[in-house]
Amino acid sequence: MSVINANTIIPEFREADMGAILNSNPLGNLQVFNFFPTAFSAGLTFGNLEGELGAKVMADVVALDSNVPLKGREFIEKVKGEIPKIEVGRSKNERDFFRINELRNAVALYPNNANIKSQLINAIYDDGIFVVDAINARLEHMGKSLLSKGQYIVKDGVKIDFKVKTENASLDWFLPANKDTFDPIEDFRKAQAEALKKGFRYTTAVMDLATFNQFVKSKKVIAFTASFAQNALGISQEPTLVQLNTALAAQNLPTITIWESYVNEEAKDGSITATSGWELGNIHLATSTDFGATQYTISPEAGINLNETSKTTVNDFILVSVLGEANPMRVLTKGTAFATPVLNNTRQKLILKTKLS
Repeated sequence: MSVINANTIIPEFREADMGAILNSNPLGNLQVFNFFPTAFSAGLTFGNLEGELGAKVMADVVALDSNVPLKGREFIEKVKGEIPKIEVGRSKNERDFFRINELRNAVALYPNNANIKSQLINAIYDDGIFVVDAINARLEHMGKSLLSKGQYIVKDGVKIDFKVKTENASLDWFLPANKDTFDPIEDFRKAQAEALKKGFRYTTAVMDLATFNQFVKSKKVIAFTASFAQNALGISQEPTLVQLNTALAAQNLPTITIWESYVNEEAKDGSITATSGWELGNIHLATSTDFGATQYTISPEAGINLNETSKTTVNDFILVSVLGEANPMRVLTKGTAFATPVLNNTRQKLILKTKLS
């Protein structure tokens, strides 16, 4: 394999332009950094998570070095003692170069056509956008699993468990037989009473949209949020999120935040499935909206100067590297991140399970 600079194959490619485009790439509907803002951690290891935060880690021992997977399939490397490396790669081949050449010729013919120029820019830098999006999507999935279950499983069986206390609701909210009797307000009151005995108070409850939709179907919740006049007249109406939170706050109960998003998961056969990452029916109760952080450390590769490789760092922790290969001719784009969502103050958190079957 003969490694060459990417702009030898694609003359328009510029490292500075790649950095500007990738750092202005929007997150879309991903919310992981709202719940787990990024925070640098020197020497981020499994051992630190176990020692400082009480997280229990199970991992097999594998070799540190491995080739980056292509075809847009992200993977997480697992090494006991080292934080998981999220890595994904994509490559352009001759077919892609033909497409770029067609757009290049079109720009020459129609130099004032902004749409054609935009298509050319996208064709050159879209692999960089893809690998950044893939890493952010993986962190989104990990963060939602962590908040809804207190743990997440890294691919191939590595499990990081923060040992958050879990309790069952008094009744299964999703069981049709309980549709007239399940009482989310009473479940919240019970959890709050237990917290107050320990000297703290839950102020926020995070759930997905499907769990919220089930929450407001409860006849007890409808009566709880209804006005006196509505109750007197027998008017029954599911409350909105704002109406419900107003009533909850008035009773010193935790108010609700909905975390709703989906990411695509690619199987080995290439099939793609949309997945939420949130455990249906689970509710994360916390004393504040400071849930934790996405802890990261900088990839050692970021500080190594290889003339043949173009590199840029996105969001402070995602390293994007681009290099060319002469035989066969292709341009490889790789995204790498040493990062993991981390819960704080786990002794003052509770996961309420409302789907019991």
